[in-house]
Amino acid sequence: MPSFHRSKPRVSDLINEMREAQTDKKLADYLRMINRCQLLILDEMGYLNFDLSAANLLFQVIGARYETASTFYATNVPFSGWAQFIGDEGLATAIVDRIAHRPLISIGRHITSSANYIG
Repeated sequence: MPSFHRSKPRVSDLINEMREAQTDKKLADYLRMINRCQLLILDEMGYLNFDLSAANLLFQVIGARYETASTFYATNVPFSGWAQFIGDEGLATAIVDRIAHRPLISIGRHITSSANYIG
């Protein structure tokens, strides 16, 4: 039976680690390591606002995992409010598009498809 690997960073910690990797010119290696996780749980989405650099780093993770690996986003912000903490409407739309393409969305104890959760 294959082992199940997961990682559960707070989004702010993930961004900080990615910035350090970028400074050390090891961002590609860091992204490969994150993408080896079968399940990435991003906690505290929307609690802190991102600058454009942080939002771009987050997009790299989400884009790299899109349709290849499972990612769970823990947030209390509906998709319609993501542009506010992402800091860029276009980038927020791109991120939400990747997340909302065939997901299961859990609101409390209720699980729905993205077609039922516009926010």
